[in-house]
Order: sequence, then C-alpha cells, then structure tokens
Amino acid sequence: MVVHVRDLSVKRNQWVDEKTYKEGVILAQSIPGATAMQIAAYVGLCVRGTGGALLSYVGFGLPLLP
Repeated sequence: MVVHVRDLSVKRNQWVDEKTYKEGVILAQSIPGATAMQIAAYVGLCVRGTGGALLSYVGFGLPLLP
C-alpha cells in the first residue's frame, strides 16, 4: 500500500517530491501504527497542512471500516 500511495502522490499527482516522500516513510516507520495511513497523513500535511493531514488520515481509514 505504501508503494501505491507513492505512485499517487509522487508520480501521478506530483504533490511531493521523492526525497520528501522518503523522509515521510522513515518517519512513519519509526512511529507505531499503520505505516500506510501515516504516509497518507504525511502527504496531506505536506500539501495542505494540518487539515490536509486529518482529512487524508480519515479518508484513507474510512474504507477499511466494515
């Protein structure tokens, strides 16, 4: 899933560059929890600030609910 988020945020939409994304992966892996959700929140933070991080986190997590 982390690779899919990378493809969407770095390659397709160019919201962040490769270096910034890799820094986010390192940060997300050092914090306990779901890495893919944290990466989505990190990209949202880089693009739209705190509100973007919150919306990315919730938007990524909602489809996982039964």
